[in-house]
Amino acid sequence: MRKRFLLEGDYLDNSIWIAVEFEEVEVTVLLYLFLKSKVEREKLENWANGKGYLPEPLEKLKRTISDANLLTDGIKVENVGKVRDIEIEWADTLMVTRMFQGFDGELTLLQEKLAVLDDYSQEVFDECAAFWNRILAFKQDHSMVTQKNLDRYKSNLDILFEALKALRKDHNKELKGKAVEAKKDLLLKLEILNEKLDDKPNYKFTVERLKDIRKDLNTSGLRSKDYSDIDGGINALFKKMSEARDQLVDSKIDKRVGDLEGIVEKMQKSVDWEKRTIAKEERNKDYASMAFQVKLLDAKIDMIKNRLVEKEEKLADVKKTLASLLKKTRVGG
Repeated sequence: MRKRFLLEGDYLDNSIWIAVEFEEVEVTVLLYLFLKSKVEREKLENWANGKGYLPEPLEKLKRTISDANLLTDGIKVENVGKVRDIEIEWADTLMVTRMFQGFDGELTLLQEKLAVLDDYSQEVFDECAAFWNRILAFKQDHSMVTQKNLDRYKSNLDILFEALKALRKDHNKELKGKAVEAKKDLLLKLEILNEKLDDKPNYKFTVERLKDIRKDLNTSGLRSKDYSDIDGGINALFKKMSEARDQLVDSKIDKRVGDLEGIVEKMQKSVDWEKRTIAKEERNKDYASMAFQVKLLDAKIDMIKNRLVEKEEKLADVKKTLASLLKKTRVGG
């Protein structure tokens, strides 16, 4: 990207040389005017090619982006086409300069962000990577961007990346230490819960505690293998609790069945006793000699029959409940 040019022209009725220089820092164009009769062309051409220095000019003018044209109205040139080429070059230079100024601002911001970091930040790392990709894309689209420009940003970003990698290394060590402690803590919680389940199981409490442990696991940051170990332990306790609860239910059902079978046996004996009593009182009627005796026996028999009906109804209900429980045990088995 050229920064210096030489033009020929007239100024205030004098034949002049016009040395043109782009000033990137201030984003301006400097015009140095020389009388042809005072300065040799070769000296100025050497300067335009980056060699030597300029003598004291007749006049020095500064042009900015607010000026409509490269030259002032008082300067006339012979090669207008060359002036247009310089103006195009200046526009491109201005655009690249502005982009570099923006890049410099972003680089400074990234450096400031890194300077206050106490721990590794993936966000800052991604910002640095995205910044470098934008610079590469800009160079690819603009041939005016030199390798020297690129290297300047690369060297600064390399320093940032190295600092971030060092922080990440320390961060990973810290995470590893925290992960070890987290795993120990989760294993201890599972062990205590397992002991409680063996000692005096409280299934609702166990379910809630297992849910809490799983939440802690999901935020622990454990790696895949350690995560799987704890997750497997949680699932194993869920399974153990379910099996224990099923066994308890089965045990309660078995006890209930046994109790009901005993009740049925006793109730059946009571029903049979009432039936024998009725048969006995019916036989006693055959030996009754008085009418009032027969009436008394009939009243007694009616009372016993009413009692028998109640007992048979209760017995039927108990047998129904027993049959339902026996059906459950058969299904469970």
